[in-house]
Amino acid sequence: MKKYILTYFLLLFVSFNVFADLDKEAFLKKFKSVDYKEKVRMVANLDFNDLEIVYPQIKDTLDRIKKMVYTQTESNEAKFLLDIIDANVSVIEGRFAQCVSILNSALQYHCDNINDSLKGLVLLKECYLKISDYTKALEIHKIIEKNWSRKSIALGIGTAKSNIYGNIGIYKYAIAERIKEYESGSHDHWETARLHNDIGVFYNKMNKLDSAEFHFKLALKELEQIDKKTVDLSYYDFFQSLIKSNLAVGYIKNKKYKEAIPYLLIDVRNSLKNKEFESAFNAYLGLVEVFINLKNFSLAKKYLDTLDILDINEFRYPKNIAKKYYWQSVYYEKIGEINQALSYLKKYIKLSDSIREIEKELQTINTEIAFNVQQKDNALKEKNTALSILKIQQEKNNTVKTYLVIFIIILLIAGFILFKYYRDVQKHSEELEEQNQIIQQQNQIIQKSLQEKEMLIKEIHHRVKNNLQIINSIIRLQMSKENNEKLQLLLSEISTRIQSIALTHQMLYKKDSFLEINAPEYIQHLCKQIVNAFSDSNSIELKCNLPDQTHSLSLDIAIPLGLICSEVITNAIKYAFPNKRDTINVEFNCDETNCHLIIRDNGIGIDLEKTKKSDSLGMELIKLLSEQIEAEYSFRNENGTVFELKFKK
Repeated sequence: MKKYILTYFLLLFVSFNVFADLDKEAFLKKFKSVDYKEKVRMVANLDFNDLEIVYPQIKDTLDRIKKMVYTQTESNEAKFLLDIIDANVSVIEGRFAQCVSILNSALQYHCDNINDSLKGLVLLKECYLKISDYTKALEIHKIIEKNWSRKSIALGIGTAKSNIYGNIGIYKYAIAERIKEYESGSHDHWETARLHNDIGVFYNKMNKLDSAEFHFKLALKELEQIDKKTVDLSYYDFFQSLIKSNLAVGYIKNKKYKEAIPYLLIDVRNSLKNKEFESAFNAYLGLVEVFINLKNFSLAKKYLDTLDILDINEFRYPKNIAKKYYWQSVYYEKIGEINQALSYLKKYIKLSDSIREIEKELQTINTEIAFNVQQKDNALKEKNTALSILKIQQEKNNTVKTYLVIFIIILLIAGFILFKYYRDVQKHSEELEEQNQIIQQQNQIIQKSLQEKEMLIKEIHHRVKNNLQIINSIIRLQMSKENNEKLQLLLSEISTRIQSIALTHQMLYKKDSFLEINAPEYIQHLCKQIVNAFSDSNSIELKCNLPDQTHSLSLDIAIPLGLICSEVITNAIKYAFPNKRDTINVEFNCDETNCHLIIRDNGIGIDLEKTKKSDSLGMELIKLLSEQIEAEYSFRNENGTVFELKFKK
């Protein structure tokens, strides 16, 4: 009986796919509504089962996108995602060698970052496992492990390393690796049961039957501690019967045939109930083996006949038919019908040889396909490169010719214009004089209008500043009438924000320029104003390290920058010094393209995790205002809290 070979794979499949359920209609609706780029991303993130469901409906659209990407863009990101989709389609269609070729090409030519590399390597490893190249799969898994810590996205590692060791037959390494995998993950009853079941399977393969039995019983004990009200009972029953079936394998090997019978009967019932027909077939054969060894040949014949009676496709797979021939041969040999036994033995040997030849041929074909496809891909890439170079050269030659023709045409046009100009210069001299006078009059009107507009803008800034001051006074008046400290604090924060905006308008109407503001001067006035606004902050020392030279900022940047300063300094005053008052340092500098603002205090520091999850208005304002001016900001602890803001001038 070979059922124990499949148990690990069945458990993985059920645990990862039992709850998978793609909403096909919702996916297709969203797929139609998004742009091409998002379409490709959506499909590339589907697993094999989900892609198989929707692929027929989206295949034509993906083909059009692929043609456009390869003819109109140079985007490696799009090409890599399309490669991932093609590889997944190859897996669905069983063309694993083709999948290997696609992924090797994608990793070599279209991969630009570590996340894409790991995604491609995980899929490549699974393809090598499908074509039974376990050594290559192990090699790739080690590369994945080496670079796993560098990823920045959620990504599954695929088939576990312990499973690969088990396929290779290095069971000691498989057990040690399985324990490491368990220690790095969850330690609940489910995972502990899986651990002991997997170790038991490996011990069964090593023929260390006592150790295997010990771990299978530990797995069953862990399952008993799970509250059945909180789990899927069908999956629970399946997993329990799976462990008992593995335990029965050990009993049969240890010639404890009677102890194996109830476990095999449970496995038959649950496997048929859950439509795990391959598992049910192996359980039937286990019962045949048990009853033959117990010399209960009538029951052995009954279960052999049952395999023929049940109309199940999985029971007619060539490998399963070969297994059935083998046990029919054993059965007839045991009851003394040697001719029948020899007949079934010949059928078994012939079919087994055919299966081995087919598997060997398929493996050879897969290897050849992978090699040939890779060779063709490389040749095609070389041809495409040569064609690209030739096309660039032709375009360059055509460009030179075009520029030469344009230059000649420009010369002819310029000559004609000059000739006409000198011919008509006298004729138009009086008209030009008259036009000059009109222009001078218009310039005077424009200058006067400009002065009026400047005065108007200045007056607007002045009035905006006054109105903001009035609003601020109303808020302060309301604060004096409120006894609620929380409301007073809220109104104080609002007042500080309004003062920040008012200061901007105040500085604008006092300067000649109404569209730009001197950042160092503005920041210094603003910070002092914020600190002075808190009556209990007299012991706070404000240090401003600002450049002497002028750094002008537009109004669109100055107001958000002032509000960000206000939020950060207000937070420092409120929270950084619970037991004392100390120093706040403000630094600002700019180069030709970028500006850098640093606000630091020597207080108790900031809780970074809490800040990331905070939904306070202050943090929301900092985030939104930073996005508004396309700035990057960060908090860190460095003998207090340090806030950094970087943005383009």
